[in-house]
This record gives sequence, structure tokens and C-alpha cells, in this order.
Amino acid sequence: MLAMLAGAKMVHIPYRGAAPALNDLLAGTIDLFFTSPPTIVGQVQSGMIRALAIASKQRHPILPNVPTTAELGFPGFEVDAWFGVYAPAKTPKPIIDKLTIEIKALMETPEFRNRVEELGSYPTYMPPDEFAAFTAAQIEHWSKAIKAAGITLD
Repeated sequence: MLAMLAGAKMVHIPYRGAAPALNDLLAGTIDLFFTSPPTIVGQVQSGMIRALAIASKQRHPILPNVPTTAELGFPGFEVDAWFGVYAPAKTPKPIIDKLTIEIKALMETPEFRNRVEELGSYPTYMPPDEFAAFTAAQIEHWSKAIKAAGITLD
């Protein structure tokens, strides 16, 4: 998406996770990589790497000096990492209800919230129906981006 918005040529190099990509960035093997703040906040704060931009609507509270992609002239390039909990489709409703209650309770504890925020993330709870709608919207958004970029499985 950024290459299309910037009119730049970039080569995607698939990695088996952020750690090997970060190692190659630190070694100078690659010029840049996209990741979430928890992966690199320590290296940015220590000066080992330089964060060029954050691809979200607002600056990150742990990295307040890092501009957003919109501030750098790329409005519409927003990529927020998120995590969710899923269960098999045929999971009985009482089990889903119990999991929902427990996950919500965990996410409301100060220990959980503080630890997640320390790592550079925003803990946000969504009830199952809202999360299902969010997931569907993400699938639609990224499907369009994949088609626009001409990405195929070969």
C-alpha cells in the first residue's frame, strides 16, 4: 500500500516473524521493515534504530516524536496491528459466554492494562458481535488492498 501511495518501488522480503527481520535491519541487510511498536520500541528508545513513521491515525504515546504516515504526506495509509481470540465455529454458546466474561475481566485488570501499554499496545475489548463485524471489515479492507496490488498466491 505504501509503495503504491508513494509511487515507489519496494521489494517484499518474507520473514518468519519480526525477530529475524529486526536482526537484518540492525545488521544493515535490509533498509526498512514494517512492524508493530511492541517489537521495536526498545531499540527505538535506545537509538539502535530510527522509527520513520507510525501508520496509525495518531502518534503513539510511547513514541511521541515519531510522526504519523498522514503527517508525512500519506493519508489513508493506516495499518494497526490487532490481536483477537477466536474459537471453533461450533463452540457452544455457554462456552463462548464464559470465555467472553473471563477475557473481559482479564482485560480490565490494572496489571494486564499496564503491561500491554508498557509494551506499546492499546488493550481494547470488543464483545463477540462487534469483534465479528470488525474482523469482516478488516477482511474486506485487506482484500481490496491485495487486489489493487496485484498480489496472488503462486
